[in-house]
Amino acid sequence: MIPPMRIPLLAAAAAATLLLNACGASDTDSHEAGSDSGDKISSTKKESEEPEETGPDAEIVDHAFVQDGEYGKGIVLVRANNADAVGKFVTVSYNVLDAGGKILTSEEQIETFSWVGQEIGYPIFAPLDATPGANATSIDPVVTIGDESFGEEYSAPLPVLEAQSVAKDQYGNGYTVSFGFTNETDAELEGLRVAAVCFDAAGKVIGGDSTYPDALPGRAIRIDVEYLRTVDDQQPASCKGYVNYPA
Repeated sequence: MIPPMRIPLLAAAAAATLLLNACGASDTDSHEAGSDSGDKISSTKKESEEPEETGPDAEIVDHAFVQDGEYGKGIVLVRANNADAVGKFVTVSYNVLDAGGKILTSEEQIETFSWVGQEIGYPIFAPLDATPGANATSIDPVVTIGDESFGEEYSAPLPVLEAQSVAKDQYGNGYTVSFGFTNETDAELEGLRVAAVCFDAAGKVIGGDSTYPDALPGRAIRIDVEYLRTVDDQQPASCKGYVNYPA
């Protein structure tokens, strides 16, 4: 028979053992719960750090208009901000205005974006012969996106080309801008859409034009954009070639 005085001691020892085990389990559970919580917080943080699609589907980056007698050309640089602009008809429309805000003519052009973040130059011809003697001073471009999608997959991004040379053309009425391009795809790119856009020293668009060369797979070509006019015949500080897949 266990002596009476030893019962409380054994009970106390058992209680202490249970208390220690409970504390150990609680610490372990707390540590494990903390790990799970930390993982969740970390995961949430990573997800929140991923770039979100913001702003309009497509936006006008910059634009300019060049008049030459009874015709002119607007050049509008547009960027695709998210996937909703890719694979759809993207239209740029503008009014040509004189100093008093009178609309001299209205023009538009349709292009398509091939990847998110792509920038496209829209060189849009504008005849002004309906208003002889008119002096165009500005344009007011807007961009709209059609509902119809005709492409299910994005295309691999093509490079934005830096001009290899910018020189007055043979008639002295504009500039010839030259680029180098290598077709690194496995397909023949027949009728590439290349918009040459020129900038002043402050990075403002001052003119542009387009051309549609062919490029065999794995081949390097030279692309010349001729008779490119600029605002007030300014010498471009730089020119870029915005390349897009054939339509």
